[in-house]
Formats: sequence, C-alpha cells, structure tokens
Amino acid sequence: MAGRGRWPRSPPYLCCNWLFQVAEEIGFTGFLQDHWQDRYHPMKLTLYVALLWAVWHLPDHFAEEGWGVEALISAPVIFVIEVVSLFFARAIFVWFYNRTGSSVLLVAIFHASFDAAINQLSDDVVPASNTTRFLIFSAGIIVFAAAVIIATQGRGQHADVVPAHEVDDAAGAHIPDGTAGRETDPRDV
Repeated sequence: MAGRGRWPRSPPYLCCNWLFQVAEEIGFTGFLQDHWQDRYHPMKLTLYVALLWAVWHLPDHFAEEGWGVEALISAPVIFVIEVVSLFFARAIFVWFYNRTGSSVLLVAIFHASFDAAINQLSDDVVPASNTTRFLIFSAGIIVFAAAVIIATQGRGQHADVVPAHEVDDAAGAHIPDGTAGRETDPRDV
C-alpha cells in the first residue's frame, strides 16, 4: 500500500491528513479570509491569502528536496509557482466559502477531497513524473478557477448577488462613516 517512498495510506494516516486540512482551513479560511473579506476586494484577498499559503507550503519543498544549495536556489522559483497555483486554488475556496454560507468545514472537506484526489488518483490516472502530474492538475485548477472568476466577475460570488452595502450606496442611503463595506447587524439598530 505504500507508494514510491510515501507513507502508507492507512486509515489513521488519512484521518490525520484530513484533520490537518481542517486545521489549515480554520486558519486560512476561517481566520484570514473571514477577517479580510470585508476589508479587501476578493481578488486582492485571494492574492494575500495565497502569498501566506505559499509561505506555509514552502517547508514542503525542503522536506522533499533537503536543505542543500540546489534546494535553496530553486526555492524562489518554487515559491512563485506555488503562489500562482495557490492563487487559483484559493479563488475556488473563496467562492466555495461564500457559496456555502461561510462554512469552514465544507471548505476543509472540499480541500481534503481535492488533495486526496490529486495525490491518489494522479498516481493511478496519470502515470507520469510528479512534475508532469503537478502541471496537468494545476492546469485543471487554473481553468476551473478562471471560470469561477469570470462567472463571479472577480467578486467571489455570483455576479447577480449584490452585497447589502452596495444596494444602500446605489439607493443613496446614508451610510455612517467607517461602516461602508461592512454587513449590518440587526442588533446595532
């Protein structure tokens, strides 16, 4: 069951991996994305979280390649590739988070399922080098994310959904200073 130098895909391993994905999404989606969502445009939010997410994944490069000179030289290139790849993946997660009513758990399940499919199915479906599989699946992510970005006009939700503060702005309603772009809480009235 162990594949080419990997840990076995035993139920405890898969469970720990899934719990790790949940913890990762609690941080990146439940904390960062949720706190920055009202502050930044969805594309800017996606970029900022992708940058931090790439930093988070950079140790994986060294775990795979070691700490030699070659790994240090290739790290900036790997980082840029990670940022681009993770930008598109995060665009999907921003959309999914918004479409599920801000469910971190559903995003984490989606993330874990996505990673499991790439890690396991890629070995079975695309019998090629890791680089080739990475490029093929990255292209799939980019195409899907580009479709989401186009469909939502870069807002991370359907284009026909207009946030409440934009409706108020368009209607000419008075919005107190410092509250523009924030959702109103009925308890504030």
